[in-house]
Amino acid sequence: MRNLALAPVLGVLLLVAIGLVALLISRARATPDDVTWLAGTRDVTPDERTVYADHLTRHRTSRLWWGGVGLAVALAASLTLNDGTFTVGTNAIGPAGDILFCLVTGIAVGALLAENYRLRRPTGPASASLAPRTPLPAAGTRRAARAVAGVALALGLVDVLVAPGARPALLTVVVLVPWLLCELVLRAVRERPRPALSPRAERVDTRLRMFAAVTVSRLELAAAMSAALWLVDLDETWNLDDDVRAVVALVGFGLLIAAIVVLWHAAPRSRGRRPLLPQDAPQPLVDGRTA
Repeated sequence: MRNLALAPVLGVLLLVAIGLVALLISRARATPDDVTWLAGTRDVTPDERTVYADHLTRHRTSRLWWGGVGLAVALAASLTLNDGTFTVGTNAIGPAGDILFCLVTGIAVGALLAENYRLRRPTGPASASLAPRTPLPAAGTRRAARAVAGVALALGLVDVLVAPGARPALLTVVVLVPWLLCELVLRAVRERPRPALSPRAERVDTRLRMFAAVTVSRLELAAAMSAALWLVDLDETWNLDDDVRAVVALVGFGLLIAAIVVLWHAAPRSRGRRPLLPQDAPQPLVDGRTA
């Protein structure tokens, strides 16, 4: 399903991949426009600008490198175990050969490591803020991700019932790992200790939480779609007639396209100069107009 022959153009694709990684590395460092996007305003002090830039650069670098690790695992598995053929969406040799699955998993690991990054704790007594935290945005995206993950889990359980065995059960658990990693990132965002802060420092802390919630929620949705894509591909397990098999293939292809689109928008950067949150000011263009 969704098989892409690689053998004749392997060298070209590897060169393109290397060039793409190099381009992304060059864009990992946050620019002043990136800081404005993350802060939601141009009213930023030099110290705040440093915090925003470091946080954004750390997220981009960590997600990029771990996404690259996932991509390398998928390509290596495909080249060695799948006769020089790679797939995007599903793979006969399992999730390790699926570029989409491995890429989403790697990015989720990078996001988890970046969000759990800690500066050295200051010495002396600790203080905690008692003010209620601002609710995390993108709640609808998270609900959609959990619903899709629930459907994927249900399909996996049905798969186990129809064809009992270790492989369907193991596959169900494995393909839901990226979604679970995103849940762990969001939990870290919600429960990260927050000391008593000045109003401006509290705003910075809130914006960093908002950034993580928005981007990781989209990543979680892409991960859930990737899991559902694997578990809806039941052609070899269930005795389906041709019409039902065609519907299954169409649903699988739709999930594949949707997962790629959502993953694109889950990047820790502005897409189409859109603000991080709907209430933020529009992003300025080069000539001074606004998007």
